[in-house]
Amino acid sequence: RNAAGRQGSVEAAQQEMMRDNPQAVAAMQQVHYMQYMYALDLHRRACEDQEQVGRAQVLSAQDKYFRVLELQLQMQNAEVREHEERNWIAYREDMRRLWLEEEGLRGVVTAAEDSAWRDLMHAFGMFTGAVAVRMEAEAQEEEDGGE
Repeated sequence: RNAAGRQGSVEAAQQEMMRDNPQAVAAMQQVHYMQYMYALDLHRRACEDQEQVGRAQVLSAQDKYFRVLELQLQMQNAEVREHEERNWIAYREDMRRLWLEEEGLRGVVTAAEDSAWRDLMHAFGMFTGAVAVRMEAEAQEEEDGGE
């Protein structure tokens, strides 16, 4: 009560002083204006600080996201290199296997050609032998028939 009473008497004294003194009124208005401007400046700074914090959070989130993407890209590149290496190894193995098969087929073809050649020579020998025997037989018949 005592403090409230003193506060009331101070306000009453201020109001009485302002009524009688226009310079005090102007000074008080100037003080209120400066307090208002100071409060506005504090609010503006707080808004700028919040904006900077928000931007920093966005940039941090983007940085984290880009790092995640970079790691994913590195992992995919490693998988691609591994896949390429496996394909290259498989290709080399297939080429070697095909070369061996081709060499094997060449051997088979050569063996078949050799066998066919031998069979042909044998058949030719048999044919020539048969022709020779027949010619001998005909010659013998001519000799026997001519006597």
